[in-house]
Formats: sequence, C-alpha cells, structure tokens
Amino acid sequence: MNRTFLYTLGILLSLTYWAYSQQNTTNTEIKGEWIAKLESDGTMRLIVSLSDENDDGHVHYWNWSHSDARYRVDEFSGLQFEKEHTFKLLRASGEIVFKGAFIGKAGAGDFVCRPNQKFADFLKKEGYQDISKRRMISAILANVSEAYIKEVKDAGYSDVSLSRIARLKRYNITGQYIKQQLTALKKLGYYEVSVSKIIAFKKYDVTPEYIQKIQKIGFSDISLSKFISFKKYGIDENYLKTYRKALSQMGYDDVSASKYIRFKKYEITPQYIQSLQGAGLAHISLSKVIRLHKTGVTADQIKADFKALQGLGYNDVSASTYMRIKKYDISPEYIKGIQKAGFDEVSINKVHRLHRYGITAATVQKDIAALKKLGYNEISLNRYLSLKKYNVTPEFIQEMKQAGLEDISLNRITQLKRRNFTQDLIKSYTSELKALGYNNVSANDLLRLRKYDISTNYIKEIHSLGFDQVSLNQIRKFKKYDITKANTESYLKEMGKLGFKGISANELFKLRRYHVTTSFVKEVQGKGFKSTSVDRLIKFKKYGFDKELED
Repeated sequence: MNRTFLYTLGILLSLTYWAYSQQNTTNTEIKGEWIAKLESDGTMRLIVSLSDENDDGHVHYWNWSHSDARYRVDEFSGLQFEKEHTFKLLRASGEIVFKGAFIGKAGAGDFVCRPNQKFADFLKKEGYQDISKRRMISAILANVSEAYIKEVKDAGYSDVSLSRIARLKRYNITGQYIKQQLTALKKLGYYEVSVSKIIAFKKYDVTPEYIQKIQKIGFSDISLSKFISFKKYGIDENYLKTYRKALSQMGYDDVSASKYIRFKKYEITPQYIQSLQGAGLAHISLSKVIRLHKTGVTADQIKADFKALQGLGYNDVSASTYMRIKKYDISPEYIKGIQKAGFDEVSINKVHRLHRYGITAATVQKDIAALKKLGYNEISLNRYLSLKKYNVTPEFIQEMKQAGLEDISLNRITQLKRRNFTQDLIKSYTSELKALGYNNVSANDLLRLRKYDISTNYIKEIHSLGFDQVSLNQIRKFKKYDITKANTESYLKEMGKLGFKGISANELFKLRRYHVTTSFVKEVQGKGFKSTSVDRLIKFKKYGFDKELED
C-alpha cells in the first residue's frame, strides 16, 4: 500500500493545472479521489483530484493541494486508521465524504463532495455565477463561509474571486488584518494593493514596520513585490546596509533592489564579487557576476583561464568575452587548434562563431587544404565563416567551376549559393543566353539576372523591340524601369511619328525614368519647340518650359 500511495502521489503532484469544466455544479455531487499523509506534528496533508472525460475521450485532471494547508485530525468525523472506512469533513459551505483507508501514515481513496445549497444560493446572490467544481471544492476545503465572504468584502475587497477568497481563508487572513494592512500601506504611499499581495504579506510576514525600515535606508520607491521578495529571502536593513557599503567600495553605486534579491537568492557575497575583480574582471557588471556565479565559475578558475588565454596572445579579455567563452564551453585547447589550423590571429568573437557552427580544428585544416587545391590560397577568416554559414562546400565550388565559371571569387560563389544556383541551372541558363548572343556570361551577370527575375523570354522580348545589341547590364536596366514589349512597342512607334526615331537603349531608360509620355512631347512641340532631342525633352520635364534652354 505504501508503494501504491507514493506512486499515486508522484503522478498527482506532476499533473498540470488543467482548465476544468466550468459548468454550474452547485446542485450536483462532486466526485473524485484523495490521498493524504500524516505529518510529524499530528496534522494531515490532503490532496484531492478530479477527472473529467470530454467528447474526444481525453481525460482532464485537476488536483487541489497547498504546501501550507494542514488539517487537524479532529476536523474530520469518523476518521480511523488501518481499516477501510468512511469519514467526513463538515463545513458551513458543504460536506465531503471520504471513503478509503490509512496504512501507517499514508491514506488514499475516493470522495463525494456535496455543496450546501444555502451557500450555493448565497454565492449566486453575491454575483458568483457558474461556479466550477474546482472552485466549489476549494471553497469547502478552505472552510469559506458566507460570513467570511462578507468580512472580506467589508474590509475593502468588494470584487474578489471565490478562488482568491479561498486562498485568503487558507492563510487565516481576517477582515481586520486586511483593514490594518491597507490603512498602513496607504500611509507608506501604496494605495492599490491586490489580494495576492495581502496573501504574500501574511505568508512571508511582511509588516508595515518592515517596509518602513527598508524605505528609510534608501529604498523608498520600490514596489510591494520587491518587499515581499526581500522578506522571502531573509533580506533585512542590516543586510542591505552592509552589502551596499561593500559594493560602493568596489565601485558599484545605485544598485537596484532586484540585484540584492538575486544576490541573496543565489548566495552571492561581496567577497565573491571582489574575488572576480582580483582575478582579472575589474570592470565586470553585477549582472555578469550573477551569471558567472550561477554557472559555478570561481576566481581561481578565471585566473587559470586568463593565464591560458594570455599564452595564446589574448591579453585584454573583457568580462563579456570571457562569459561567452564559458557559456559555449570554448577551451584554450580549442582556440590553439584553430590557430594551428591556419587562423593564427583569430579574435575570441570569431572563435565563438566557429564553435557555434560546430567547426573543429580538423575541419578547418581539411577545408583549407581543399580550397587550396581549387586555387584559393589566401582565405580570410571572415570569408571562411561566410562559406560555413551558407554551407558552401568545396564540392559546390567545383560544380560552379565545371559549369563554366572558372575564375570566380569565393564571394561570388557564396552569393550563387544564397541565390540557390546549381550546376545544371547555370549550364542551362548560360546555354540559352549564348543562343541569344551572350557568350561570356559572368557570375555577376547571373546574379543580377536572378535578382531581377530576368528570364531568357524577357530578353527575347527586348530584342524584338529593336534592341538586339544591348548588354546584359542594359537588360537589367530595362527590367528595373519595367520596360516590356507590351508597354513599349506602341510608345516607340508613336515617338517615331513625333520625330524621335531610332531611340537608343540609354535614351529609353531616361525617357522612362522621368516619365516622358507622348502627351508631354506633343505639349513641348505645341509650344514651338519642334526640333529637339531626348536630352532636351528630359530638361523640359525636369525644369519646366524656359526658352533660354533652347539653343
């Protein structure tokens, strides 16, 4: 039975808090399971769980437990041990009938909860509609009564949820306590205090006197949450005074409340901070101190690491750089290997990038040797990182060369990779371009054509307009200015009728760039400027009609 209890307890404690069915349950019985354990002080810890199967056949669980919730044995009527039996928990808000057995100090079984109809009606009258099973059973377990709900509302919380009221009751928070806290807190400058804060004040014994003491030593503008955290971690005014003085002597002033909370939480002493400074991190921020402490880094380890780094030529390692080394577990041996592989003046930041890409010294040696065979003898670390970032392999480079791009730089190869060029694609594209008269297509040409989505069909259209001798660079400009056969053929014909025959590619770019329409040309000619050039049209478009522009 003990093994069964422990197994069940482990499962229940690991269940996620499920959003359970919210239907009105005040007139129905609530059934579920319970487990319990007797504590050494004679009280009992109780956990109850509910389950519900939805239309899809999935079972949802909800379990109620509270680390500080203890029940006196005499709260239960008929409780016995070492036998199967039934016992009850009677409340003003309802009753819970438990069936099961205790073997030793552990017990388990089933239960039926029956809410008090008078209490249910009272909740509806107070505005609590559609009370769920979990909220109702929480209220009954916490011994929430009509009188207690009125007491909480009279104390200043007129619109508080039933689950919050149950939590207040579990901590034995009275209306008088709420009133005293709210009144005292207003005098200290805190006017909006949530129910959760009141609960935390009671749980951690945060008193107005405690807040006042902390405020007097220089923490007058911090939130109530910070005071709660202070008390939770045992921070008092003496701790703050002593720590603040030590930090000031080390060069840290105006330290936030959050930092002190983290210092106490992670047991970081002023001596630890001082040891980091002495180890070589003279200007380390307190945030970095906390991060180093969390990873278990000691001053002796820092000294050893700095000595090893200095031996590799790194004399001015900042706290940020050192933390990056530790975060990614970059050892001096790894750095030494990278240096020997060919990058002897590599920075720590570049080492970090190599490590992040999973590059070892052996990988570097292999890649450098392969690149040299392909004709690339001088390779910078930045270029190498770019190759690795975009997965440009020696095999891919070989394919580019076999596709006809012999004297291609690593930068252009990387760009081709990023644009998803393949050997077959390049061969097909260059073959089609050769058929159109373009014999020496460079990698740069391919990249530009791909960038502007220029197909060979588009080039054929441009040729059909009479521009069959244009370069690929000019083709790119045609695409840039949206010059197509559909929107240009009739334009050229009409311009010819207006006296502008044989317009060159460059002239067409200018006309399109400055939006020189045939209507504008007619307007120019209508003003008496019969003999003019494309350049003159552009000037009229840019500067207006001025007879001084006429030669």
